[in-house]
Amino acid sequence: MTTLPLRQNPLSLYDFLGYFVPGAALLYFVLHLRSHPADPVNPLHVVAQGGKLGSAEAYIPFVILAYIAGHLLSFLSSVTVERYSIWQVGHPSQYLLGRPAPGYFEVLEPRGLRKVIRLIGWILLLPVSLHDLIVGRWFRF
Repeated sequence: MTTLPLRQNPLSLYDFLGYFVPGAALLYFVLHLRSHPADPVNPLHVVAQGGKLGSAEAYIPFVILAYIAGHLLSFLSSVTVERYSIWQVGHPSQYLLGRPAPGYFEVLEPRGLRKVIRLIGWILLLPVSLHDLIVGRWFRF
């Protein structure tokens, strides 16, 4: 029996943009909040002037920072939204097979601490959790 050699999947444009676009949006939002309301600024122009760089070199730090910020957003999403989804409907392998999931607040020991953690998560993700409650539970979509 022969085994095929494993090849690592190279970084694709899709992967790069999947981290870069959310990171760039976050950086743009943060730089926009820092700008004066009477004098709105273009974040890329701020990066270019701060580094006193030409046109092409000015974007390299922004691209790198946006890519790193995208990874940070991905991590934060995986520990919040993904965890909420698993607590709410269970793992995909369970709900796709039609197996019932326990309720959001049906937890194992220590119950008090776990319920508090889930309540904090529900409040932190209020736009998602409220939408899920109204559309998913009340209207049964």
